[in-house]
Amino acid sequence: MELEGWVRAKLRELIAIPSETGHETALLRHLEDDLAGFAVPLARQPVSGDRYNLLLNPLPEPALLIDVHVDTVPIGLEGVGCPLREEDDLLYGRGACDAKGSLAAILAAVRWWLERASFSTLPVTVAFTVDEEGAGLGSEVLAAAIRPQAALVMEPTEMVVCVAQAGSLVVRLKAQGLAAHGSEIEQGRNACERLLRSLSALSSLSFLGREHALLGRATYNLRYLHGGTPELVVPGRCEAVVDFRFLPSQEPDAVQREVQAFWEGEGLEGEVVEVAPPYEIEPGQPVVRLLGSALRRALGQEAVIGGIKSWTNAENYHAAGVPAIIWGPGRLAVAHSPREHIRVSELVAAVKVLVALFEEWG
Repeated sequence: MELEGWVRAKLRELIAIPSETGHETALLRHLEDDLAGFAVPLARQPVSGDRYNLLLNPLPEPALLIDVHVDTVPIGLEGVGCPLREEDDLLYGRGACDAKGSLAAILAAVRWWLERASFSTLPVTVAFTVDEEGAGLGSEVLAAAIRPQAALVMEPTEMVVCVAQAGSLVVRLKAQGLAAHGSEIEQGRNACERLLRSLSALSSLSFLGREHALLGRATYNLRYLHGGTPELVVPGRCEAVVDFRFLPSQEPDAVQREVQAFWEGEGLEGEVVEVAPPYEIEPGQPVVRLLGSALRRALGQEAVIGGIKSWTNAENYHAAGVPAIIWGPGRLAVAHSPREHIRVSELVAAVKVLVALFEEWG
């Protein structure tokens, strides 16, 4: 097959099939049809209700598991869409890099491998998982069911081999005030001002600002802030969602205790929404070395070792005792945005690396 044209067309096809978290079935059925012509077995793994993971070459103890999630965030975020379009080497659209670009690359690599006369089997198990952008149920169920020797989770890392993943603590904070007529400012207590004063003091938390060689610094993102009304009112309630990034050297329980002590000291209501622990593996693990060898053979490049600042399915495999790394084409910074895109030339390079990786594990 003509690789660049095939990958470009396949990615356009995948982006055109909406697969927002919780609504992945249409895309999974498309994948089943796409892969049905090969002799490699396919299996559905039930996850929740009628949702399922799709497994290509399912094995109870595969040498290597490659995980690609099929779900995306909504097409429109903050009222702005992400339409499918092309600009020379760039292909835009929801899921272009997170992670339908990786999905197109693994489909091309499998096809390339299996269409060679001498290759009738696949040396890896490929999992097309659901719910990564949600609670990670797809990989959680899969990690409990199989025991791979290693896992490669495909995410947009700009082809950097990520051996570390930051942790995340998401909390909801609420400030109570006293609503009043907006002209009688002195008769009310402004909940928005109260919460903003507290948020401005977040930088005093001791775990923030610590550095990690691969992940940067521990910090936070004010993800959501809402309070008040456009009408003439002193707001009586205000709410924020804050996402704290922390590092492998920092214990999740200790981070959570410090954040809870902060909101209690500020007189706020607080609630932990989610905790995802960080992790890090040694760069000398076989899966890292073999991917490095595939990069050299396919592209003539040495592996760049790094870390990813976002939660990925790799955490569930790591928690199950599986050495897990994160790697793939695309740039994480443009995912979840109206400008999400990927370079087709980078997808072609990723396909070549994946085929070389099959040879390393074959």
